[in-house]
Amino acid sequence: MANTKFSQTGIALPMVLIFLVLMMLIGAVAMRNVTLDEKMAANSRNQQLAFQAAESGLRYCETGAQKNSIIPKAGAAAQPLDRMITTPVAGANVWDTWPATAPTTATLGLPAASGAAQCVIEDVTTTIAMGGTQVTRDVSAKVYRVTAFGVDTTFASANAKVMLQSYLKF
Repeated sequence: MANTKFSQTGIALPMVLIFLVLMMLIGAVAMRNVTLDEKMAANSRNQQLAFQAAESGLRYCETGAQKNSIIPKAGAAAQPLDRMITTPVAGANVWDTWPATAPTTATLGLPAASGAAQCVIEDVTTTIAMGGTQVTRDVSAKVYRVTAFGVDTTFASANAKVMLQSYLKF
């Protein structure tokens, strides 16, 4: 074989291998970003479902309190508001020691893919503080605090939990 002035050194194979490694790295980074985006979207969906469940529970108890008729659990008889008042726990808020199994906790029968919701009603007429703009308080009016708890139950572990509160004055 004659030695020519322009001999080949075989650079094509190393260049193709380097290019292939770079393409694999770009593909791996893209897959990681897609996976992260899917997790964020799923978490947002779970949070929204839990919020909607809690809001359903809040509206359910508010409406029941206004009508003086609350159905605590599916298949149970309607109860008047005074029988659904949750007894305060000494030194704690009701929502800190959630009475999920208490007879005064209303559990909503939501569709399976909508999460789970529960709510409790407290009589806070004597314990509610007046705001800075209130000069006097109408002592004849009853004030109730409605606390609702919503959980996304579409997955085995309920990671998204939402608690909402409102006040009713009659």
